[in-house]
Amino acid sequence: MAYSYSRVQILGERDYQTECFRVISSAQSLFATIASSSRDTAVGRNSAILAAETFKDAYKTGIYRNITMESFFAQAMTKINKVLADNVYEYNTPPSIAAIIIERGFLNIAEMHSSLRGSSAFLFKNGNLIEVRNKIATSKVWVSRIKIKGDETIMLTSKGASNMLTEMEIINSLSQKGSPHLKCQTFEKIIRQKRYKDQDNATLLIVEESL
Repeated sequence: MAYSYSRVQILGERDYQTECFRVISSAQSLFATIASSSRDTAVGRNSAILAAETFKDAYKTGIYRNITMESFFAQAMTKINKVLADNVYEYNTPPSIAAIIIERGFLNIAEMHSSLRGSSAFLFKNGNLIEVRNKIATSKVWVSRIKIKGDETIMLTSKGASNMLTEMEIINSLSQKGSPHLKCQTFEKIIRQKRYKDQDNATLLIVEESL
């Protein structure tokens, strides 16, 4: 099955956009990752970019097809930490990283957080919303694997996006008819209208099976 997706990214009350996302979509699978740095600096921005790019490159090798998803995600996170340590000046705390791989009827979710409570994945089906996330901050890789049928809407959000949206706002927005692009536009409008003081950066991705 093929997937259609759309994404939106909003810079909050920050000097730098320190959330970076990458997406790879093919005829039968989809990979997406969000890396969020806790440092509102150029170093934080560069750390997030390097982390997302390294994760994307690890996926592109196709090695995950020959090992378990848990092993792939763990190897990718180890590689990210090495790349950051080797290339980022004043490197200290790694970004909060979340990734999804949709393939062969399964949604695979991986997260790794340090002191920053990070991104979340949502599954929406038949009016029901399920949030799938690691609820504690940990330096270890947390992996979840969920069987899907193809009639779900999947949303990956950064902490800034999920913290600014209520459960009812998410349900109402995902319930509307239309493409992932239209749903992303609705979320962007909601977030921008709130205009919270000290608003965090917000990144979200919506994925649905293509008709």
